[in-house]
Amino acid sequence: MQEVELKQIFLESTEEVLEAMFFTGISSDNAQEIPESIASELTFQGSLSGRFGVRMPTATARVMAANFLGLDENDVAESQVAEVTCELTNIICGSVLTRLEHGARFELLHPEIDPKNTDWRQLDQAFGCTFGIDEGSLTVWIAVEDLSLRRN
Repeated sequence: MQEVELKQIFLESTEEVLEAMFFTGISSDNAQEIPESIASELTFQGSLSGRFGVRMPTATARVMAANFLGLDENDVAESQVAEVTCELTNIICGSVLTRLEHGARFELLHPEIDPKNTDWRQLDQAFGCTFGIDEGSLTVWIAVEDLSLRRN
């Protein structure tokens, strides 16, 4: 799979999920990744197996959690920010995998917060994109052993 195809899949999946469930959208398809952030990842298995993750600034994650939960930003607990970040990972991953392997079945393991905030660029066979969104930025990445991915 070419990098440009995967970036388009990430863009379509992320935009669809953000608009439908988080009441926001992508403002730029090329943004800077912010080191002060919260990261979540999951492992998936099926016709493709690997890892999928998201990373975003903590302030962005708080706004996203408020949007998702229908709460005021100040009323969102840290545990809710983590839960919503994990749920965002799960939903976008499902959308990406559906576009990569239409009709295939996958098992997605429960997403977890990555306390080390691992840089996806350090993983083998990984590809990621950072999108500018109304609330800041959002990085999505995938690492798949049996898919030909080029690093950007």
